[in-house]
Amino acid sequence: MKRYFRRILAVSLAVCMGTLCGMPGSINVRAENPIVQTMYTADPSPIVVGDTLYVYTTRDERRETASTEWNLMNEWRCFSTKDMVNWTDHGQIAHAQTFDLEGDEEEGDKNWRAWAQHVVTKPVFEDGEWKNKYYLFAPFNGTKIDVAVSDNPWGPFEDATPGKYLIDGGWGGGNIDPTVLVEDHGNPEDVENYDYYLYWGNPYLRYCKLTDDLLDVDPDTDGDGVISEEENTIDTRFSKEDNKILGEVRPGLHSFQTYGDEGYASFGEPTQGKNQTGKFPAEPSGSEQKRSAFEEGPWVIKHDDGKEGTDDYFMFFVGGRTPGETIEYSTGPSPLGPWTYRGLVMDREFGYSCIHPGVIEFKGRNYLFYLNEMLVGGTGSDRSVCVREFSYDENNLIVKETGDNVAALLEQGIEDTTKGTPFFSVDPVGTLNPYELNQAETICWASNLDGVTGGFNGTGKGVKTKAKAACTDIDPVTGKEAFWKSAALFGVAVCDIDNNDYIKVANVDFGDTRAETFRVSAACGEGLPATDLTEDDKGNVIFNPNCDTVSGSIELWLDYGTEDERQIGTVEITDTGSTNTYQDFTTNLNEEVTGVHDLYFIFRGKENAKLFNLDTWQFTRKEVPQPENPEPAPPAQSPVPSVTPAPSVPGESTKPSLEKPGRVKITSLKMKGKNKCLIKLKKVKNASGYQIVYATDKSFKKNVKKITTKKLSSTIKKLRKGKKYYFRARAFVKSSGKTIYGAYSSKKTKKIGK
Repeated sequence: MKRYFRRILAVSLAVCMGTLCGMPGSINVRAENPIVQTMYTADPSPIVVGDTLYVYTTRDERRETASTEWNLMNEWRCFSTKDMVNWTDHGQIAHAQTFDLEGDEEEGDKNWRAWAQHVVTKPVFEDGEWKNKYYLFAPFNGTKIDVAVSDNPWGPFEDATPGKYLIDGGWGGGNIDPTVLVEDHGNPEDVENYDYYLYWGNPYLRYCKLTDDLLDVDPDTDGDGVISEEENTIDTRFSKEDNKILGEVRPGLHSFQTYGDEGYASFGEPTQGKNQTGKFPAEPSGSEQKRSAFEEGPWVIKHDDGKEGTDDYFMFFVGGRTPGETIEYSTGPSPLGPWTYRGLVMDREFGYSCIHPGVIEFKGRNYLFYLNEMLVGGTGSDRSVCVREFSYDENNLIVKETGDNVAALLEQGIEDTTKGTPFFSVDPVGTLNPYELNQAETICWASNLDGVTGGFNGTGKGVKTKAKAACTDIDPVTGKEAFWKSAALFGVAVCDIDNNDYIKVANVDFGDTRAETFRVSAACGEGLPATDLTEDDKGNVIFNPNCDTVSGSIELWLDYGTEDERQIGTVEITDTGSTNTYQDFTTNLNEEVTGVHDLYFIFRGKENAKLFNLDTWQFTRKEVPQPENPEPAPPAQSPVPSVTPAPSVPGESTKPSLEKPGRVKITSLKMKGKNKCLIKLKKVKNASGYQIVYATDKSFKKNVKKITTKKLSSTIKKLRKGKKYYFRARAFVKSSGKTIYGAYSSKKTKKIGK
């Protein structure tokens, strides 16, 4: 995202006749980008928890509040999916005010500028069991990065370092856009030996190693158990103020070279502004060098292809120069590099100025999340998160999917540049069960049948969402009313519904048993005139989530906009006593429904009025009558002894038992160069691979490093001179997603020469 310390974005609050999204012409049933249509979102950061993918975003609030500020962003939000096409809105999870205030509140100081975030999962042993905690790394004020923690991926989050900031400094430190790499050393079951690396910066690329609790910086950056002279020195490229960790100046923060020939080799030649130069803040005048393509927004992942000689660590980042941004990437053999520039992943398209990457693997597929300006009213300060799939080649590099005349490896796939027009995202990886209780804010696409119409600030037609109730509890850290906890504590509802608005839910599987009835939880007021309304400078009314609502109806359609479309029912919503008082409404379906369909909720009611709010919905199956006198089941047969099992049928799936592999033996341990060691193993029957563990601690409790390999010989690199290392290994077998390890070999030692 564009930042104040790079440039002030010149934006014009011009009239944009449209809602956040619209459907000019006919409905495109294969289009789901941008993935959120109820608000402007930016800076996607995905994580996977079980069978669910969560995407955290910032929110561009400028148009929705009629603000004249070029970049109004104060909160972080969460969305989730199980199938990649239907997204559930979990609401606001944190706010800049979530974090304890450093300044004097009486003087008007406050935390603001909630920019690109990252949430990571960490297993924590608590109350006698392992459970996941979720850590939000968030920048604010343009100068600070801090950590908040939650028991759930959707919050609520609380400041984890009250009274201090994890990373602190001034504008010169570039303390924005944090991302965290979780290094499991090829052994995801061994959670106690994970390492965590934090990266951030603009226009510099900074990094550090985090302590095991994620709340401090570990000065032993390379994890070898020895604090080197470099590790014990603050980063001289920055001032002391910009080397502050939890309020004190101390070693632990580092930076990669992003200037000159080394910067070009690591992060590429900029696609724009090739003649621009720069230097690190504390370097003297005259030190300027040419700037590499790196600009901001680092995103670091590990993609291990199991091959020797290929890099497994990927550094995606925002590149290019103004007036536009790109997504580029580099790779490296370790979390600390060295980085090799690999190419331009995605170019800015159609003059859009901003882009920002987030990369994840989910259900065996690889996804790149990014952003553009495709919702109505979209600008460089009013953006929208999108997604597309990609793949890796035999060299563990990103496959080019574009023609020879296109420099970028991937394109967004936009066919119609009219703002509010959807375009294809990704194929579904699952279906939605209509017989479970579903949230109304689970949406594939939302718009209005009348097309692109509405107020310039994106607050006209098209549904929005809100927390069902407001949290008024006092936050124990900040001492303020914890309004950012509202959605996590009370849930989210669909609101701001206009006549002819609709919600599409994709890939709904009704199965073979026929659906018969439909139930929805809704809230409806008396339709009193709206009060306390705000208008923008063009006279458009700003969205008010607390407006009173009127009665109306919901039409249920299958496959709307196709030749197979049909209406299967209508449910009438009437006064529930309050626009925030929910009750159930039920209707019988016009016909019995089976199979997989796209489901549409089309809302009908009074023009120029806000209809009811929605909370949840659910279909029920037709009951299959049971026979009055069912035939009794035949008596169980006694087992016949000595029966030979039938041979398996070719092609038939079998699940052999998984046996623990035998104990491996280290046959050789030899120095290879000054700081490398060649280790050889004896083959273990039926082993899928081998895990090699080494440390300077003979008890293997501290500074442990692990590598996983399928080969019987491996070279251990970057060993510290003069140190004594201990080595051991074990074999493992894998089947059906399970891994079983054998016993460790006996311990071997090797002194690294000086």
